[in-house]
Amino acid sequence: MKYLEFIKNIKLCDEKNNISVVYEEKYLLDDVILRLKDRYVNDENFDYLEIDANDVQEMELVDFCNGFSLFSDRKLLVINNSEKLSLNKDVLNLMLNSSVCVIFIFEEKKGSYKKISKDSIILEISKLDENILTKWINKKFNDNKKKIRNTDINYLIKISTYLEYKSVYSLYDFVSDINKISSVENDVITKEIIDSVMTRPFEDNVYIIQDAISTRDLKYALKVFYDLNENGVNLHSIPPILSRFFKQLSEVKILNNKSINRFKISEIIGVKSDYIVRKIIKQSYNYSDEELIKKLGYCLEIENKTKSIKVNLFEEIEMLIVNLCK
Repeated sequence: MKYLEFIKNIKLCDEKNNISVVYEEKYLLDDVILRLKDRYVNDENFDYLEIDANDVQEMELVDFCNGFSLFSDRKLLVINNSEKLSLNKDVLNLMLNSSVCVIFIFEEKKGSYKKISKDSIILEISKLDENILTKWINKKFNDNKKKIRNTDINYLIKISTYLEYKSVYSLYDFVSDINKISSVENDVITKEIIDSVMTRPFEDNVYIIQDAISTRDLKYALKVFYDLNENGVNLHSIPPILSRFFKQLSEVKILNNKSINRFKISEIIGVKSDYIVRKIIKQSYNYSDEELIKKLGYCLEIENKTKSIKVNLFEEIEMLIVNLCK
Protein backbone atom coordinates (compact mmCIF):
# COMPACT_ATOMS: atom_id res chain seq x y z
CA MET A 1 0.00 0.00 0.00
CA LYS A 2 1.28 3.48 -0.91
CA TYR A 3 1.07 6.62 1.22
CA LEU A 4 -2.00 8.22 -0.40
CA GLU A 5 -3.92 4.94 -0.44
CA PHE A 6 -3.11 4.43 3.23
CA ILE A 7 -4.35 7.91 4.17
CA LYS A 8 -7.65 7.24 2.39
CA ASN A 9 -8.02 3.86 4.11
CA ILE A 10 -6.56 4.63 7.52
CA LYS A 11 -9.64 3.09 9.15
CA LEU A 12 -8.17 -0.32 8.24
CA CYS A 13 -5.87 0.18 11.23
CA ASP A 14 -8.94 -0.11 13.47
CA GLU A 15 -9.14 -3.79 12.56
CA LYS A 16 -5.46 -4.62 12.07
CA ASN A 17 -3.14 -3.92 14.96
CA ASN A 18 0.24 -3.73 13.25
CA ILE A 19 1.73 -1.85 10.32
CA SER A 20 5.07 -2.51 8.63
CA VAL A 21 6.45 0.66 7.05
CA VAL A 22 9.36 0.94 4.64
CA TYR A 23 10.03 4.59 4.01
CA GLU A 24 12.06 6.85 1.77
CA GLU A 25 10.46 10.17 2.74
CA LYS A 26 10.65 11.01 6.46
CA TYR A 27 8.17 13.88 6.19
CA LEU A 28 5.44 11.52 4.99
CA LEU A 29 6.34 8.92 7.61
CA ASP A 30 5.97 11.54 10.35
CA ASP A 31 2.63 12.54 8.86
CA VAL A 32 1.40 8.93 9.06
CA ILE A 33 2.43 8.68 12.71
CA LEU A 34 0.77 12.02 13.49
CA ARG A 35 -2.48 10.91 11.85
CA LEU A 36 -2.49 7.69 13.88
CA LYS A 37 -1.78 9.64 17.05
CA ASP A 38 -4.70 11.92 16.31
CA ARG A 39 -6.89 8.89 15.65
CA TYR A 40 -6.08 6.92 18.78
CA VAL A 41 -4.02 8.76 21.36
CA ASN A 42 -5.24 11.47 23.75
CA ASP A 43 -2.34 11.37 26.20
CA GLU A 44 1.15 10.65 24.84
CA ASN A 45 2.66 10.38 28.33
CA PHE A 46 0.77 7.16 29.06
CA ASP A 47 -0.49 5.76 25.78
CA TYR A 48 2.31 6.41 23.27
CA LEU A 49 5.77 4.83 23.14
CA GLU A 50 8.48 5.30 20.50
CA ILE A 51 11.67 3.27 20.77
CA ASP A 52 14.60 2.12 18.66
CA ALA A 53 15.06 -1.59 17.93
CA ASN A 54 18.68 -1.26 19.08
CA ASP A 55 17.53 -0.18 22.55
CA VAL A 56 14.56 -2.48 23.08
CA GLN A 57 13.90 -3.80 26.59
CA GLU A 58 11.51 -6.75 26.31
CA MET A 59 9.86 -6.15 29.69
CA GLU A 60 9.14 -2.55 28.70
CA LEU A 61 7.28 -3.84 25.63
CA VAL A 62 5.42 -6.47 27.66
CA ASP A 63 4.32 -3.89 30.25
CA PHE A 64 3.21 -1.43 27.58
CA CYS A 65 1.25 -4.02 25.58
CA ASN A 66 -0.36 -5.60 28.65
CA GLY A 67 -1.32 -2.33 30.27
CA PHE A 68 -4.72 -0.74 29.81
CA SER A 69 -5.12 2.42 27.75
CA LEU A 70 -5.69 5.09 30.40
CA PHE A 71 -6.83 8.15 28.50
CA SER A 72 -6.94 7.15 24.84
CA ASP A 73 -8.99 5.02 22.50
CA ARG A 74 -5.94 2.90 21.88
CA LYS A 75 -2.23 2.73 22.64
CA LEU A 76 0.31 3.40 19.90
CA LEU A 77 3.78 1.82 19.78
CA VAL A 78 6.42 2.91 17.22
CA ILE A 79 9.59 0.84 16.75
CA ASN A 80 12.31 2.43 14.60
CA ASN A 81 14.97 0.40 12.74
CA SER A 82 12.74 -2.66 13.01
CA GLU A 83 14.93 -4.63 10.59
CA LYS A 84 17.29 -4.97 13.59
CA LEU A 85 14.55 -6.10 15.96
CA SER A 86 15.30 -9.35 17.78
CA LEU A 87 12.67 -10.48 20.27
CA ASN A 88 11.66 -13.58 22.16
CA LYS A 89 8.94 -15.34 20.13
CA ASP A 90 6.38 -14.98 22.94
CA VAL A 91 7.03 -11.22 23.24
CA LEU A 92 6.66 -10.73 19.49
CA ASN A 93 3.39 -12.72 19.46
CA LEU A 94 2.12 -10.62 22.36
CA MET A 95 2.79 -7.44 20.40
CA LEU A 96 1.22 -8.75 17.22
CA ASN A 97 -1.93 -9.93 19.00
CA SER A 98 -2.50 -7.19 21.54
CA SER A 99 -4.92 -4.28 21.14
CA VAL A 100 -1.97 -1.89 20.78
CA CYS A 101 -1.44 -0.37 17.34
CA VAL A 102 2.19 -1.19 16.55
CA ILE A 103 4.11 0.60 13.79
CA PHE A 104 7.23 -1.29 12.73
CA ILE A 105 9.45 1.14 10.80
CA PHE A 106 12.01 -0.36 8.42
CA GLU A 107 14.67 1.54 6.52
CA GLU A 108 15.10 -1.46 4.23
CA LYS A 109 13.52 -4.85 3.61
CA LYS A 110 16.12 -6.84 5.51
CA GLY A 111 16.57 -8.59 8.83
CA SER A 112 13.26 -9.20 10.57
CA TYR A 113 11.16 -7.56 7.82
CA LYS A 114 9.86 -10.79 6.25
CA LYS A 115 8.88 -12.37 9.57
CA ILE A 116 7.06 -9.27 10.90
CA SER A 117 5.47 -7.94 7.71
CA LYS A 118 3.68 -11.17 6.73
CA ASP A 119 0.87 -10.41 9.19
CA SER A 120 0.93 -6.62 8.83
CA ILE A 121 -0.58 -3.84 6.82
CA ILE A 122 2.36 -3.13 4.52
CA LEU A 123 2.97 0.55 3.81
CA GLU A 124 5.67 1.74 1.41
CA ILE A 125 6.40 5.47 1.60
CA SER A 126 8.26 6.66 -1.47
CA LYS A 127 9.12 10.18 -2.51
CA LEU A 128 6.30 12.11 -4.16
CA ASP A 129 6.14 11.94 -7.94
CA GLU A 130 6.42 15.16 -9.94
CA ASN A 131 2.67 15.67 -10.41
CA ILE A 132 1.74 15.26 -6.73
CA LEU A 133 4.84 17.19 -5.64
CA THR A 134 3.77 20.15 -7.81
CA LYS A 135 0.35 20.25 -6.15
CA TRP A 136 1.91 19.87 -2.69
CA ILE A 137 4.32 22.79 -3.27
CA ASN A 138 1.51 24.96 -4.61
CA LYS A 139 -0.52 24.27 -1.46
CA LYS A 140 2.44 25.13 0.77
CA PHE A 141 2.85 28.49 -0.96
CA ASN A 142 -0.91 29.09 -0.72
CA ASP A 143 -0.72 28.37 3.01
CA ASN A 144 1.87 31.15 3.17
CA LYS A 145 -0.50 33.41 1.20
CA LYS A 146 1.78 33.42 -1.86
CA LYS A 147 1.01 32.71 -5.49
CA ILE A 148 3.33 30.84 -7.85
CA ARG A 149 3.00 29.58 -11.42
CA ASN A 150 3.48 25.90 -12.24
CA THR A 151 6.45 26.77 -14.47
CA ASP A 152 8.19 28.35 -11.47
CA ILE A 153 7.27 25.37 -9.29
CA ASN A 154 8.85 23.14 -11.93
CA TYR A 155 11.97 25.29 -11.76
CA LEU A 156 12.06 24.99 -7.97
CA ILE A 157 11.74 21.21 -8.25
CA LYS A 158 14.50 21.13 -10.84
CA ILE A 159 17.06 23.04 -8.78
CA SER A 160 16.12 21.20 -5.59
CA THR A 161 17.18 17.86 -7.18
CA TYR A 162 14.44 16.18 -5.09
CA LEU A 163 13.60 13.82 -7.95
CA GLU A 164 17.20 12.96 -8.75
CA TYR A 165 18.67 9.53 -8.01
CA LYS A 166 20.00 9.29 -4.42
CA SER A 167 19.14 12.93 -3.73
CA VAL A 168 19.15 13.66 -0.01
CA TYR A 169 16.89 16.68 -0.51
CA SER A 170 13.60 15.96 1.29
CA LEU A 171 10.14 17.43 1.81
CA TYR A 172 11.45 18.89 5.06
CA ASP A 173 14.03 20.76 2.97
CA PHE A 174 11.21 21.94 0.70
CA VAL A 175 9.25 23.24 3.69
CA SER A 176 12.30 25.14 4.92
CA ASP A 177 13.06 26.62 1.49
CA ILE A 178 9.41 27.48 0.77
CA ASN A 179 9.21 29.33 4.08
CA LYS A 180 12.42 31.23 3.26
CA ILE A 181 11.17 32.11 -0.23
CA SER A 182 7.79 33.16 1.19
CA SER A 183 9.49 35.60 3.56
CA VAL A 184 9.86 38.13 0.71
CA GLU A 185 7.29 40.91 0.47
CA ASN A 186 6.16 39.98 -3.04
CA ASP A 187 2.76 38.30 -3.32
CA VAL A 188 3.79 36.37 -6.43
CA ILE A 189 6.85 34.13 -6.32
CA THR A 190 8.96 34.09 -9.49
CA LYS A 191 12.05 32.27 -10.73
CA GLU A 192 14.14 35.36 -9.98
CA ILE A 193 12.97 35.40 -6.35
CA ILE A 194 13.72 31.69 -6.02
CA ASP A 195 17.26 32.25 -7.36
CA SER A 196 17.84 35.15 -4.98
CA VAL A 197 16.88 33.09 -1.91
CA MET A 198 18.01 29.51 -2.55
CA THR A 199 21.54 28.19 -2.47
CA ARG A 200 22.49 24.91 -4.10
CA PRO A 201 25.27 22.42 -3.32
CA PHE A 202 28.07 22.17 -5.89
CA GLU A 203 27.02 18.70 -7.14
CA ASP A 204 23.45 19.86 -7.68
CA ASN A 205 24.64 22.77 -9.82
CA VAL A 206 26.71 20.44 -12.00
CA TYR A 207 23.69 18.17 -12.48
CA ILE A 208 21.71 21.21 -13.57
CA ILE A 209 24.47 22.04 -16.08
CA GLN A 210 24.14 18.46 -17.38
CA ASP A 211 20.39 18.86 -17.85
CA ALA A 212 20.88 22.17 -19.69
CA ILE A 213 23.53 20.61 -21.94
CA SER A 214 21.22 17.69 -22.78
CA THR A 215 18.65 20.17 -24.13
CA ARG A 216 21.37 22.35 -25.70
CA ASP A 217 20.39 25.28 -23.48
CA LEU A 218 23.77 27.02 -23.70
CA LYS A 219 22.64 30.25 -22.05
CA TYR A 220 21.41 28.52 -18.89
CA ALA A 221 24.32 26.07 -18.72
CA LEU A 222 26.82 28.94 -18.86
CA LYS A 223 24.85 30.98 -16.33
CA VAL A 224 25.04 28.18 -13.75
CA PHE A 225 28.73 27.66 -14.54
CA TYR A 226 29.50 31.39 -14.15
CA ASP A 227 27.64 31.41 -10.83
CA LEU A 228 29.76 28.49 -9.63
CA ASN A 229 32.95 30.26 -10.65
CA GLU A 230 31.92 33.50 -8.93
CA ASN A 231 31.28 31.55 -5.73
CA GLY A 232 34.88 30.36 -5.80
CA VAL A 233 34.22 26.62 -6.06
CA ASN A 234 36.91 24.17 -7.19
CA LEU A 235 36.24 23.62 -10.90
CA HIS A 236 38.50 20.56 -11.32
CA SER A 237 35.72 18.05 -10.63
CA ILE A 238 33.41 19.36 -13.38
CA PRO A 239 35.06 17.62 -16.39
CA PRO A 240 35.06 14.13 -14.73
CA ILE A 241 31.37 14.51 -13.84
CA LEU A 242 30.53 15.49 -17.42
CA SER A 243 32.62 12.55 -18.70
CA ARG A 244 30.64 10.13 -16.53
CA PHE A 245 27.39 11.71 -17.76
CA PHE A 246 28.20 11.11 -21.44
CA LYS A 247 29.57 7.62 -20.73
CA GLN A 248 26.24 6.80 -19.10
CA LEU A 249 24.26 8.29 -21.99
CA SER A 250 26.31 6.21 -24.46
CA GLU A 251 25.76 3.01 -22.46
CA VAL A 252 22.03 3.62 -22.14
CA LYS A 253 21.66 4.44 -25.83
CA ILE A 254 23.39 1.18 -26.82
CA LEU A 255 21.16 -0.83 -24.48
CA ASN A 256 18.03 0.99 -25.62
CA ASN A 257 18.94 0.39 -29.29
CA LYS A 258 19.05 -3.33 -28.47
CA SER A 259 15.43 -3.05 -27.23
CA ILE A 260 16.45 -3.87 -23.66
CA ASN A 261 13.66 -2.71 -21.33
CA ARG A 262 14.30 0.06 -18.86
CA PHE A 263 14.06 -2.24 -15.83
CA LYS A 264 16.99 -4.28 -17.15
CA ILE A 265 18.79 -1.05 -18.06
CA SER A 266 18.28 0.13 -14.50
CA GLU A 267 19.93 -3.07 -13.23
CA ILE A 268 22.87 -2.84 -15.66
CA ILE A 269 23.76 0.82 -15.01
CA GLY A 270 23.09 0.57 -11.27
CA VAL A 271 20.39 3.23 -11.08
CA LYS A 272 17.42 2.20 -8.94
CA SER A 273 15.12 5.19 -9.53
CA ASP A 274 12.74 4.55 -12.42
CA TYR A 275 12.32 8.32 -12.79
CA ILE A 276 16.05 8.80 -13.33
CA VAL A 277 16.32 5.86 -15.73
CA ARG A 278 13.48 7.24 -17.84
CA LYS A 279 15.14 10.65 -17.75
CA ILE A 280 18.50 9.26 -18.93
CA ILE A 281 16.81 7.30 -21.73
CA LYS A 282 14.98 10.45 -22.82
CA GLN A 283 18.21 12.47 -22.75
CA SER A 284 19.96 9.82 -24.88
CA TYR A 285 17.37 10.40 -27.62
CA ASN A 286 18.82 13.89 -28.09
CA TYR A 287 22.04 12.49 -29.58
CA SER A 288 23.16 10.15 -32.32
CA ASP A 289 25.75 7.49 -31.52
CA GLU A 290 28.39 9.56 -33.31
CA GLU A 291 27.51 12.70 -31.34
CA LEU A 292 27.83 10.90 -28.02
CA ILE A 293 31.27 9.53 -28.94
CA LYS A 294 32.39 12.98 -30.08
CA LYS A 295 31.10 14.77 -26.96
CA LEU A 296 32.58 12.16 -24.65
CA GLY A 297 35.86 12.76 -26.45
CA TYR A 298 35.63 16.51 -25.66
CA CYS A 299 35.08 15.72 -21.97
CA LEU A 300 37.95 13.24 -21.73
CA GLU A 301 40.30 15.63 -23.52
CA ILE A 302 39.63 18.44 -21.03
CA GLU A 303 39.73 15.98 -18.13
CA ASN A 304 43.20 14.79 -19.21
CA LYS A 305 44.41 18.35 -19.77
CA THR A 306 43.53 19.35 -16.22
CA LYS A 307 45.56 16.42 -14.88
CA SER A 308 48.73 16.79 -16.91
CA ILE A 309 49.45 20.44 -17.69
CA LYS A 310 48.71 23.90 -16.40
CA VAL A 311 45.65 25.26 -18.19
CA ASN A 312 43.19 28.09 -17.77
CA LEU A 313 40.53 25.85 -16.22
CA PHE A 314 37.73 28.41 -16.47
CA GLU A 315 38.24 28.97 -20.20
CA GLU A 316 38.64 25.25 -20.92
CA ILE A 317 35.40 24.32 -19.17
CA GLU A 318 33.58 27.28 -20.70
CA MET A 319 34.58 26.11 -24.18
CA LEU A 320 33.73 22.52 -23.25
CA ILE A 321 30.17 23.56 -22.32
CA VAL A 322 29.86 25.50 -25.60
CA ASN A 323 30.96 22.45 -27.62
CA LEU A 324 28.67 20.10 -25.68
CA CYS A 325 25.67 22.33 -26.36
CA LYS A 326 26.19 22.38 -30.14
